[in-house]
Amino acid sequence: MIKIQINELLKEHKRTKYWFIKEMGGSYTSMSNLMNNKTKGIKFDTLDKICNLFDCEIGKIITHKKGKRKK
Repeated sequence: MIKIQINELLKEHKRTKYWFIKEMGGSYTSMSNLMNNKTKGIKFDTLDKICNLFDCEIGKIITHKKGKRKK
């Protein structure tokens, strides 16, 4: 299962979900789905923007855990 670590990065950087949504400039629903791992895909430009916001590499954003993906 692929997991997006937005909530963990927000805690680490002491930022709020509101800050993240505002900085990303996307819709609340899209960003909420991304934070809650309910998205089916992510664009490279979105990953790039997240990397720049948190000053990190992609490996801090995306992790892989063995197991089946929830439907």
